[in-house]
Amino acid sequence: MNFNKKTFSNILVKIKNSYGSINKMSEGTGVTSAYISKLIRLMYQKAPSPKILKKIADNSNNIISYYELLVICGYIDDKLFLDDSSEFIKNTINSKSDILFNIPIISKISLGNSIIEDEYLEGYLPLDPNIYDMDVPDDYFYLKITDESINLKVHNGDYILIHIQNFVENNDIVVAVIDETEVVIRKYKKINNEIAILEALSSYQINPIKVNLDDTKNFKIIGKAIGQFGKF
Repeated sequence: MNFNKKTFSNILVKIKNSYGSINKMSEGTGVTSAYISKLIRLMYQKAPSPKILKKIADNSNNIISYYELLVICGYIDDKLFLDDSSEFIKNTINSKSDILFNIPIISKISLGNSIIEDEYLEGYLPLDPNIYDMDVPDDYFYLKITDESINLKVHNGDYILIHIQNFVENNDIVVAVIDETEVVIRKYKKINNEIAILEALSSYQINPIKVNLDDTKNFKIIGKAIGQFGKF
């Protein structure tokens, strides 16, 4: 996480000046004056939590947005996202919701004991849980698309929001592990109680994958795709 302390300090000074004093800024933001003072004087190596940043942004007298503070404090790399998704991200993060979930963004699913490993973690995206009726933040992650298998829905290089679950319904877009070695993202179609087909949603000709639902060793559902910085 790259915390730009100097830029953050300069912004706090502007907000403080708009209030007239650090004590009035403290009253307005709900952040202690001592903490604000130390941040201005570059005394902390670690950025404030997203919860504190939201308090500051929401009461900054329109000097800065919550999204901008998250970028400055290293919680979000704004270069991760495509231009056509950036406005949704900013509008979502800058919402008036009092609760935000920090959703991990990963470039690849780990085939080890944990789905999310530090080597594949690119950052976090705070989201309003009301958008997707989220209950538990640990049940979600953003996954980078690295092929053309669902390019009719999601661009190669963009990110989709995954809800971790091992059950899906017909026509759901699923993330699954095949033969314990390959992660695929496909449209799920159940043929009968034993067989399902995983279909690509692509402008390219990609063969469907036939799976045996009873073969839990060679076919495992990781989760269901529910959004691409917005609803499908």
